[in-house]
Amino acid sequence: MNINDSGVAEARDRLRERSQNEATCIALNDMLKDAQKEIVRLRIENIVLRADADRIDWLADVENTVGSVVLPRHIVEQNIGSLRQAIDAARSAKTLPEPAP
Repeated sequence: MNINDSGVAEARDRLRERSQNEATCIALNDMLKDAQKEIVRLRIENIVLRADADRIDWLADVENTVGSVVLPRHIVEQNIGSLRQAIDAARSAKTLPEPAP
C-alpha cells in the first residue's frame, strides 16, 4: 500500500466516523425533542391533578359549610377519616341498598 492509498483510507474512515456521529446527534436530538414534549405534557397533567386535589381537599375540609358530597352513609361511616377513601369505596362498591340501622 502506498502513501496515497493510506490517505484515502484514513479520509474514508474519518468520513464514516463523522457520518455515524451525525446520525447519533440526529437521533439524540430527536430523543431530546420527544423528552421535551413529554415534560410539557406532564406539567399540564400535574396542573390538572393539583387542581383536582385542591377540589377534593376543599370538599373534605370539615370547616367547609358550602360544598358537600353525597355518598352512601355506611361507606362514609366506614371511611370517616378520609373522603378520598370513601370515594374509592363507593366507586368499587356494588349497587346495594344501605344496611338497616
